[in-house]
Amino acid sequence: MESVHSIEAVSKTSRLDRDNMQISYDLTKFLGKCLRHSLRT
Repeated sequence: MESVHSIEAVSKTSRLDRDNMQISYDLTKFLGKCLRHSLRT
């Protein structure tokens, strides 16, 4: 019973990690765009 619980917990946290990585990636891309834009002016 306990092993099933831990597997569910792991899959839940890995999904959260993926979401966080995607957000960080989008944020980095956005900041990079802003930086390039500010350097151009």
